[in-house]
Amino acid sequence: MQYILLADRWLLAVIFLAAGLAKVKRTEAFAQAVSRYGIAPGPLVAPFAAVLPFVELALGLALAAGALPTVAG
Repeated sequence: MQYILLADRWLLAVIFLAAGLAKVKRTEAFAQAVSRYGIAPGPLVAPFAAVLPFVELALGLALAAGALPTVAG
């Protein structure tokens, strides 16, 4: 059971890291997607699009390192 939880934690870390890196590489396209989907109100689109990729990267790194995996997950 312990190995399954470890594998799940690493898989989630890879997903967060891949998603965060993809958004960092294409910040403007991500901001347009946020705007089109209406995820955030108009004035908050740019800050949301700028912060979310780094939150995903931080969570991915925290999961990979095993730092507070319950919170990061």
